[in-house]
Amino acid sequence: DFRREAFTTSSLASAEDLHLEGFHDDEEAATYRPAPACLQYVQDVPTRVAAVVLNKRHLDMIPEISQHCKAAGGKPPKFIAVSRGHTSIDMKAYGAEDGVTTAQWDEAARIALEEVRRRRGAHAGTSGYGPAGPPPRGAPQVS
Repeated sequence: DFRREAFTTSSLASAEDLHLEGFHDDEEAATYRPAPACLQYVQDVPTRVAAVVLNKRHLDMIPEISQHCKAAGGKPPKFIAVSRGHTSIDMKAYGAEDGVTTAQWDEAARIALEEVRRRRGAHAGTSGYGPAGPPPRGAPQVS
């Protein structure tokens, strides 16, 4: 996000049962991480990413993330777009099989945490996580 606080102060940042990987979107900031770094991160751990919270500026990453996860034998993550105006975004038009839009970062965090816990509880074996199976306890990722 453009505001680093959007993810550093999120309830996801303090959740002990998952790993939050945040990407600061402000090119002027010392903590800036460009969109390709986010894509690379997801490609490095495709079977463990349960949810991706993004703003409208990065909706074009959805197809590449989804395609990579499928090619790796995993289930694409749930995509959660945060739009200040909360304009309804057709997530399927961007390639998201599972996606929602919200105007609030705290709501996005709640949805992401719910998805992490749903995937953890719903999968015994490899279903949805690809050949590697579900992640070890505490390992689900949210980007």
